[in-house]
Amino acid sequence: MTLLVSSSVIAQDVPYTPFNFEGNPVWTDNAFWPGFGFEGMSTVTWKIDGSEVIDSILHFKLFAKEVGNLSGYAPFDHVGYIRESEDRKIYFIPIDEEWYMYGICDLNVGQEYIIYDFNISVGDTLEFFISPEFYIQPGLSAFIVLDSIKSIQLDLEYRNAYYFSYDTYKKWMWVEGIGGDRGLIRPTYPYMAANICNSSGWEPINPYTNVLTCYNDDDIYYQNSYLDIWWGTLNYNHEEGLLIDDNCNLILSKDELTVDNNRVRISPNPNEGGFSITIPESARLPIEMYLYDIQGSQILNLELTSISVSLNLSHLPPGVYFLGGEGLKPTKIVIQ
Repeated sequence: MTLLVSSSVIAQDVPYTPFNFEGNPVWTDNAFWPGFGFEGMSTVTWKIDGSEVIDSILHFKLFAKEVGNLSGYAPFDHVGYIRESEDRKIYFIPIDEEWYMYGICDLNVGQEYIIYDFNISVGDTLEFFISPEFYIQPGLSAFIVLDSIKSIQLDLEYRNAYYFSYDTYKKWMWVEGIGGDRGLIRPTYPYMAANICNSSGWEPINPYTNVLTCYNDDDIYYQNSYLDIWWGTLNYNHEEGLLIDDNCNLILSKDELTVDNNRVRISPNPNEGGFSITIPESARLPIEMYLYDIQGSQILNLELTSISVSLNLSHLPPGVYFLGGEGLKPTKIVIQ
């Protein structure tokens, strides 16, 4: 597996990179409600698991699950089907109205529609691919413009990145073979209309902020480093980028980085129960560590005599836990 770290933006001819739907791809999104800050944060994991022929065309089954302070733990749900055509378009079929997190509503149930079109040129104006009924009042429409296509260096290889804008406050980027920096299925819009499936009328768009933090498949691991996050908006900031920790979680404030040297490092995370634990070299050994569930109840304690150990938690039920110790910042552990 190659670690992909976005390091530069250059102009050069790079062949198109298709999606690797057969390579066990996993996308990690972070979303939060600005009014709640970290208390309203959730992480959504997307993965491909199997395939199915629909209308004589091969589609891949897309699953998603949500873990967050507001949502708790949810198992993987089959949310739809996804495929790529020969003309570089990505299609999605939702299988339920409320196929995504937070009560989002998609009125295109069972209907295939385009979520990406990589066969486009600079200056092209595109209507939002997600149906207008999906995110805004009926009868209204919105368009985005492709500003530029540039090659970004991802470790030892290059990928084409597509830069879009809607106005001076809303910008987007797509990366070939990975998807949008706002998330896999919502590639060009960071907000949503709340509860429209169950509402008697159309409601205002709520300021959910959604961003792709990480992507990995059998060949690559990529951290999205091309966004700076603000309350309710997302803007490009190539100098500072997006702050992401080792577990693909957003760091919403630079102040959080000041305690990074007191943070427990856990990998791979999420996992089915087998974790590698690394504590800071500055920690005093031996050190007593404690594992808590999401309600704050202590589950177990262990004494570490080394800064790196293996921890088997497969006997615990799936969910969100926190591992901490004296002088260390608690770190989230997700058991799948």
